[in-house]
Amino acid sequence: MVEDAEKLKQVLHKYHYPVNVYVAPKENHASVVPTIMSRMFRFGCSQLQVSI
Repeated sequence: MVEDAEKLKQVLHKYHYPVNVYVAPKENHASVVPTIMSRMFRFGCSQLQVSI
């Protein structure tokens, strides 16, 4: 699964998409979703460019 994420990252970088791969240490299938979702929102919101 991690290898697939790394391959996807390489493909998206070719198209200039900002992508990071994060492997959640000591997480399992039940606990990884909340952990990763919070990181995803922080990453996604940091990429927004809002003009007021």
